[in-house]
Amino acid sequence: MAQAFRLALQADLSGYETFIATALNTCVKLPSAQLLQEFYPETEMRSEFEGNQSLVSAAKATRLLGYQAEYTWETYFD
Repeated sequence: MAQAFRLALQADLSGYETFIATALNTCVKLPSAQLLQEFYPETEMRSEFEGNQSLVSAAKATRLLGYQAEYTWETYFD
């Protein structure tokens, strides 16, 4: 999160923007598509998920700020 805050402060943007900064993957052992089907069956899937891909997108933060998650939960938990 510190990286996202730093990039936002240094960005050459005017006005107001909202960003999501997230890890690239979930910490759940179920594949993301199965996780959604099992626990959130009413949720509209707007894209396909590969493996444990994060359920929310940081694409805007990547595009406008250059944000890239540097760490994953696997770094700390196994």
